[in-house]
Amino acid sequence: MNREKAAHRFRELGEYAAERGVSLSLEMYEGTFLGTADSSVELVTAADLPNVGLCPDIGNIVRLHREVEDWREMLQKMLPHTNYWQLKNYFRDYDPATGAYASAPAPWLLASSITGRRSAWRWKPGLRAPSAWNTMAATG
Repeated sequence: MNREKAAHRFRELGEYAAERGVSLSLEMYEGTFLGTADSSVELVTAADLPNVGLCPDIGNIVRLHREVEDWREMLQKMLPHTNYWQLKNYFRDYDPATGAYASAPAPWLLASSITGRRSAWRWKPGLRAPSAWNTMAATG
């Protein structure tokens, strides 16, 4: 399936959902049309419906054992299109000597994890970037 066809199908699903008062949220996941912040925004923008938004589950991306975009940059791009947010938290490490990446799930209340507890807890739904980003940057 190509991106254009996927956007068309999400639009059809979104129209069906809207008739029933339901919103759809497209969750980030590696190896899909939703595998980066940019590709996620492109897909939801192509679907072009107010009830179809993004679920920036960046945990699905930061856990990858390869270079990925910084989580703050991903959120800055995705927050204006977000209608639901599933949160995970990960430790992430990079060894420049070997080029190896490592990641592991982190407990929610552990401030030393990649996103830190305050970044997630103090994000205010309904804010749009840069307001939401400023809140996160100031607190987390």
